[in-house]
Amino acid sequence: MVIPFGLCNSPTTFQRAVLSIFVELVHDVVEIYMDDFTPYGCDFQEALSNLCKVLKKCIEMNMSLSPKKCEFLMTAGTMLGHSISHQGLRVDPNIIPTSSIHGPHFISLNPHQFHHFTRKLPQAC
Repeated sequence: MVIPFGLCNSPTTFQRAVLSIFVELVHDVVEIYMDDFTPYGCDFQEALSNLCKVLKKCIEMNMSLSPKKCEFLMTAGTMLGHSISHQGLRVDPNIIPTSSIHGPHFISLNPHQFHHFTRKLPQAC
């Protein structure tokens, strides 16, 4: 799905369109932020089944994926500056400055703000 980003509110429109397409899968089998789709499961079979559901929906809606940007069967990853794994949700250590004269030059969002994106990902199954 491509929307010209020169238009006013295009990212919001894109997000709303993607969420409306995957409405029955979001928060149960997949989390979506803009063009990042993260299907998940508690074990290999569930993760594979959920991936199939997402891919079938993409085919049904005539959406295309870029194979270069796809990663499969990950047990940990980074999303919105946070590391997600079976150990839980943490701020990505690669973006935390080790020292600064004028204080930090970024705002780190509270991990709880991303809870609805990742509520099932870090849970031990």
